[in-house]
Amino acid sequence: MESNRDLDYLEPLSDMIILFMEDLGNMNLEEMHSTFNMQTEKRAYVRAVFAFIEGIAYMMKIQALKKCPECFNNAEIAILSEEVYALNNKNEAVSKTLKLNTTQNIIFSFKSLAKSENIEDKFDTSNNGWRLLNEALKIRHRLTHPKSVEALNVTIEEMRVMGEALGFYYTSIRNVLSQIEEKGS
Repeated sequence: MESNRDLDYLEPLSDMIILFMEDLGNMNLEEMHSTFNMQTEKRAYVRAVFAFIEGIAYMMKIQALKKCPECFNNAEIAILSEEVYALNNKNEAVSKTLKLNTTQNIIFSFKSLAKSENIEDKFDTSNNGWRLLNEALKIRHRLTHPKSVEALNVTIEEMRVMGEALGFYYTSIRNVLSQIEEKGS
Protein backbone atom coordinates (compact mmCIF):
# COMPACT_ATOMS: atom_id res chain seq x y z
CA MET A 1 0.00 0.00 0.00
CA GLU A 2 1.33 3.43 -0.96
CA SER A 3 1.39 6.34 1.41
CA ASN A 4 0.35 9.84 0.35
CA ARG A 5 4.06 10.67 0.28
CA ASP A 6 4.45 8.21 -2.61
CA LEU A 7 2.02 10.36 -4.59
CA ASP A 8 4.26 13.43 -4.36
CA TYR A 9 5.53 12.70 -7.88
CA LEU A 10 2.09 13.84 -9.13
CA GLU A 11 2.47 17.32 -7.63
CA PRO A 12 3.76 18.99 -10.85
CA LEU A 13 0.78 17.53 -12.73
CA SER A 14 -1.64 18.81 -10.07
CA ASP A 15 0.02 22.23 -10.09
CA MET A 16 -0.34 22.48 -13.88
CA ILE A 17 -4.01 21.45 -13.73
CA ILE A 18 -4.71 24.14 -11.13
CA LEU A 19 -2.89 26.84 -13.12
CA PHE A 20 -4.66 26.02 -16.39
CA MET A 21 -8.06 25.79 -14.71
CA GLU A 22 -7.48 29.21 -13.13
CA ASP A 23 -6.62 30.63 -16.57
CA LEU A 24 -9.68 29.09 -18.17
CA GLY A 25 -11.89 30.08 -15.23
CA ASN A 26 -10.81 33.71 -15.57
CA MET A 27 -12.15 33.88 -19.11
CA ASN A 28 -15.62 35.38 -19.15
CA LEU A 29 -17.49 32.81 -21.25
CA GLU A 30 -20.87 34.35 -20.57
CA GLU A 31 -19.73 37.64 -22.06
CA MET A 32 -18.18 35.81 -25.02
CA HIS A 33 -21.46 34.03 -25.65
CA SER A 34 -23.55 37.18 -25.49
CA THR A 35 -21.26 39.43 -27.54
CA PHE A 36 -20.87 38.40 -31.15
CA ASN A 37 -17.78 40.56 -31.66
CA MET A 38 -15.68 38.81 -29.01
CA GLN A 39 -13.88 36.72 -31.64
CA THR A 40 -10.41 37.47 -30.26
CA GLU A 41 -11.41 36.15 -26.84
CA LYS A 42 -13.16 33.12 -28.35
CA ARG A 43 -10.04 32.18 -30.33
CA ALA A 44 -7.94 32.70 -27.20
CA TYR A 45 -10.26 30.36 -25.31
CA VAL A 46 -9.89 27.65 -27.96
CA ARG A 47 -6.10 27.98 -27.78
CA ALA A 48 -6.19 27.91 -23.97
CA VAL A 49 -8.31 24.75 -23.92
CA PHE A 50 -5.81 22.94 -26.12
CA ALA A 51 -2.82 24.31 -24.22
CA PHE A 52 -4.44 22.70 -21.16
CA ILE A 53 -5.16 19.39 -22.91
CA GLU A 54 -1.74 19.07 -24.53
CA GLY A 55 0.16 20.34 -21.49
CA ILE A 56 -1.59 17.93 -19.16
CA ALA A 57 -1.10 15.02 -21.60
CA TYR A 58 2.63 15.77 -21.63
CA MET A 59 2.81 16.02 -17.84
CA MET A 60 0.91 12.75 -17.44
CA LYS A 61 3.48 10.99 -19.64
CA ILE A 62 6.44 12.51 -17.81
CA GLN A 63 4.95 11.61 -14.42
CA ALA A 64 4.28 8.05 -15.62
CA LEU A 65 7.90 7.71 -16.71
CA LYS A 66 9.16 9.11 -13.38
CA LYS A 67 6.90 6.79 -11.41
CA CYS A 68 7.84 3.56 -13.17
CA PRO A 69 10.52 3.73 -15.89
CA GLU A 70 10.85 -0.06 -15.80
CA CYS A 71 7.18 -0.37 -16.85
CA PHE A 72 7.99 0.84 -20.35
CA ASN A 73 10.00 -0.48 -23.29
CA ASN A 74 12.48 1.70 -25.23
CA ALA A 75 9.90 2.75 -27.83
CA GLU A 76 7.39 3.75 -25.14
CA ILE A 77 10.08 5.68 -23.25
CA ALA A 78 10.93 7.64 -26.41
CA ILE A 79 7.26 8.46 -26.97
CA LEU A 80 6.73 9.36 -23.31
CA SER A 81 9.72 11.69 -23.58
CA GLU A 82 8.47 12.97 -26.95
CA GLU A 83 11.83 12.21 -28.52
CA VAL A 84 12.89 10.75 -31.82
CA TYR A 85 16.47 10.01 -32.81
CA ALA A 86 18.25 10.70 -36.07
CA LEU A 87 21.64 11.47 -37.53
CA ASN A 88 22.55 15.08 -38.23
CA ASN A 89 24.63 16.28 -41.20
CA LYS A 90 27.82 15.35 -39.27
CA ASN A 91 26.53 11.78 -38.79
CA GLU A 92 26.10 12.35 -35.07
CA ALA A 93 23.16 10.89 -33.23
CA VAL A 94 20.79 13.64 -32.09
CA SER A 95 17.47 13.80 -30.31
CA LYS A 96 14.59 15.72 -31.85
CA THR A 97 11.14 16.52 -30.58
CA LEU A 98 8.57 13.94 -31.65
CA LYS A 99 5.43 15.35 -33.27
CA LEU A 100 2.46 13.35 -32.05
CA ASN A 101 -1.09 13.06 -33.29
CA THR A 102 -3.15 14.86 -30.64
CA THR A 103 -5.81 12.20 -30.13
CA GLN A 104 -3.29 9.36 -30.04
CA ASN A 105 -1.19 11.39 -27.60
CA ILE A 106 -4.18 11.92 -25.29
CA ILE A 107 -5.05 8.21 -25.28
CA PHE A 108 -1.40 7.23 -24.76
CA SER A 109 -1.01 9.64 -21.84
CA PHE A 110 -3.93 8.09 -19.94
CA LYS A 111 -2.81 4.56 -20.83
CA SER A 112 0.75 5.29 -19.67
CA LEU A 113 -0.22 6.86 -16.37
CA ALA A 114 -2.51 3.91 -15.63
CA LYS A 115 0.26 1.47 -16.58
CA SER A 116 2.77 3.21 -14.31
CA GLU A 117 0.33 2.94 -11.41
CA ASN A 118 -0.78 -0.61 -12.23
CA ILE A 119 -4.43 0.48 -12.41
CA GLU A 120 -7.06 -0.13 -15.06
CA ASP A 121 -7.03 2.35 -17.94
CA LYS A 122 -10.62 3.63 -17.84
CA PHE A 123 -10.22 6.47 -20.35
CA ASP A 124 -13.36 6.16 -22.47
CA THR A 125 -13.18 6.93 -26.19
CA SER A 126 -16.61 5.46 -26.89
CA ASN A 127 -18.72 8.24 -25.39
CA ASN A 128 -20.02 11.63 -26.47
CA GLY A 129 -17.26 13.46 -24.57
CA TRP A 130 -14.60 11.89 -26.77
CA ARG A 131 -16.62 12.77 -29.88
CA LEU A 132 -16.85 16.38 -28.69
CA LEU A 133 -13.14 16.49 -27.96
CA ASN A 134 -12.46 15.41 -31.54
CA GLU A 135 -14.91 18.03 -32.79
CA ALA A 136 -13.12 20.65 -30.66
CA LEU A 137 -9.81 19.55 -32.15
CA LYS A 138 -11.17 20.26 -35.64
CA ILE A 139 -12.13 23.76 -34.48
CA ARG A 140 -8.63 24.29 -33.10
CA HIS A 141 -7.06 23.04 -36.36
CA ARG A 142 -9.28 25.37 -38.38
CA LEU A 143 -8.19 28.34 -36.27
CA THR A 144 -4.49 27.50 -36.32
CA HIS A 145 -4.45 26.76 -40.06
CA PRO A 146 -7.10 29.13 -41.48
CA LYS A 147 -7.94 29.00 -45.17
CA SER A 148 -10.11 32.13 -45.08
CA VAL A 149 -11.10 35.01 -42.82
CA GLU A 150 -14.41 33.25 -42.13
CA ALA A 151 -12.49 30.25 -40.79
CA LEU A 152 -11.37 32.43 -37.89
CA ASN A 153 -14.91 32.97 -36.59
CA VAL A 154 -15.95 30.91 -33.58
CA THR A 155 -19.68 30.36 -33.16
CA ILE A 156 -21.63 30.07 -29.92
CA GLU A 157 -22.22 26.39 -30.72
CA GLU A 158 -18.48 25.88 -31.16
CA MET A 159 -17.89 27.52 -27.80
CA ARG A 160 -20.34 25.03 -26.29
CA VAL A 161 -18.42 22.18 -27.92
CA MET A 162 -15.15 23.55 -26.52
CA GLY A 163 -16.60 23.81 -23.01
CA GLU A 164 -18.04 20.29 -23.08
CA ALA A 165 -14.82 18.84 -24.52
CA LEU A 166 -12.87 20.55 -21.75
CA GLY A 167 -15.32 19.20 -19.18
CA PHE A 168 -14.90 15.66 -20.55
CA TYR A 169 -11.11 15.91 -20.43
CA TYR A 170 -11.03 17.46 -16.95
CA THR A 171 -13.41 14.79 -15.61
CA SER A 172 -11.25 12.07 -17.17
CA ILE A 173 -8.18 13.47 -15.43
CA ARG A 174 -9.99 13.68 -12.11
CA ASN A 175 -11.14 10.09 -12.54
CA VAL A 176 -7.64 8.70 -13.12
CA LEU A 177 -6.20 10.76 -10.26
CA SER A 178 -8.98 9.46 -7.99
CA GLN A 179 -8.11 5.89 -9.01
CA ILE A 180 -4.48 6.55 -8.08
CA GLU A 181 -5.47 8.08 -4.72
CA GLU A 182 -7.80 5.16 -3.93
CA LYS A 183 -5.04 2.70 -4.71
CA GLY A 184 -2.66 4.63 -2.46
CA SER A 185 -4.99 4.90 0.53
